[in-house]
Amino acid sequence: MAHDITFSQNGSSVFFFGYAKGIFYQIFNCQKFDQGLSGSGESIEVDYQTCLDNLLIICNSVIARNYPDKKRFTKFQKEFLDKFSRNKGNVIIRFS
Repeated sequence: MAHDITFSQNGSSVFFFGYAKGIFYQIFNCQKFDQGLSGSGESIEVDYQTCLDNLLIICNSVIARNYPDKKRFTKFQKEFLDKFSRNKGNVIIRFS
């Protein structure tokens, strides 16, 4: 089991595989979805700007800077910006 955070918007998806000290759960205020070895499988829906703002906080955090794979958060942020758009509506985030 592992933590898979999936961001979806109009048929496009971006994934983050890993726990990263639970920062996604914390920043999106979804600690109740953190089931220890994995997420609960539950989802939230947020507007694009809220999602982007929170992802920028995550990607610029000390946790991201100290992550063993130094490029992981940068790649994740780029993929999100490339695939998602303010004009495409809300973003669904699944914690599994």
